Amino acid sequence: LYGEYHHLPAGLRAVEDDTVSQALPAEDGSLVGGEVSAFGWADDSYAHVFYRHAAGIAATGELTVPTDGLAPDRSVNAAREDLVAFAANHEGGLWGVAAGAYWRSWADADGDPVDFDDGQEWNAAIRPSVYPTCYLAIGFEASHQWVFLDSVHPRTLEQGTPEITKLSLLPSIQPHRGTFARPQVRLQ
Repeated sequence: LYGEYHHLPAGLRAVEDDTVSQALPAEDGSLVGGEVSAFGWADDSYAHVFYRHAAGIAATGELTVPTDGLAPDRSVNAAREDLVAFAANHEGGLWGVAAGAYWRSWADADGDPVDFDDGQEWNAAIRPSVYPTCYLAIGFEASHQWVFLDSVHPRTLEQGTPEITKLSLLPSIQPHRGTFARPQVRLQ
């Protein structure tokens, strides 16, 4: 389990050539999360499930300066983000398979129920590999990424739902069998 509390005091922001200042409110936020893991049933094999919920200033990211999606008082206290993720790997001697997926949902602080700045994204990938010799791996990866925005784009007036499917062949030369054998020389 994991948790954080974030706080920024009220302050002033220089708007134009340091001659006009804008008052900014104090900000608070919190982040809680947890992970459940299983590992060790085979070499380099594991399974992890993660969950994280962030609210307020903690939902904006450590290095992000919020510039839009603000509440009327210019705060981000109503912002939120949720993330659920899964990662796994299993090694079976002459083969291995790695997989990962996540779902993320976010909303800014402006309170608009239908908002192009709010949405969710999904991403899933699976990478099976075979090891015909000790030094050769032939992997294949299939992934799908999808974003759904909660409103139509303000300029195009179309629903924002970009998505992509990626298929990759990943042959490599490596020092021993396994998904995490390094270094790898990949042929692409």
